Amino acid sequence: MGLWDKVKEGTKTISERSGELVEAAKIRAAIARAESEVLKKETELGRLIYKWYEEQGVGGPEEAKICEEIKALKEEIAELKERLTGDVPEGMYCKKCSAKLEEDANYCSKCGYRVVK
Repeated sequence: MGLWDKVKEGTKTISERSGELVEAAKIRAAIARAESEVLKKETELGRLIYKWYEEQGVGGPEEAKICEEIKALKEEIAELKERLTGDVPEGMYCKKCSAKLEEDANYCSKCGYRVVK
């Protein structure tokens, strides 16, 4: 085999390998798209289950626990948004955990942080 034949063979091998790499990249991209769709569908399903729980109070203990955690987080978000609007005096929230404080509280009931008056 001459030099020119070796060059042609090397070029053919490189070309085949490049095609394989391109194909592998396309497959990886398809996998990523499919995984993204699965995540979207799982999120959509989770929203439906939460709505079902809110409206009908049904579900197993695991679902109920997660739904209650979501409810608590939504309440926390609402309180924090309320604070941003300036409608609530600043001193009514814990400086450490942002929990709402009772007017006469000396300590935060959520985290135990000492309230400085």
